[in-house]
Amino acid sequence: MQEIKNAISKDELIEDLHKFREILRGQLAAETPFSYNHGHIAGELSDVSRVIDMLTKWGEKERNLF
Repeated sequence: MQEIKNAISKDELIEDLHKFREILRGQLAAETPFSYNHGHIAGELSDVSRVIDMLTKWGEKERNLF
């Protein structure tokens, strides 16, 4: 099996996604409600939150196997 260079762990990825989600929340708060940008950022925030949830649940299932 070939070694993957510059790989990060799942936990590091989740941590980075949490930081990104906080940045998006700050941008969302700065936008005018119901504007195009507000809707776009809200959609991105929702997507990031969904990915965090999926990775977290995957990690829980992985731990339950052992």
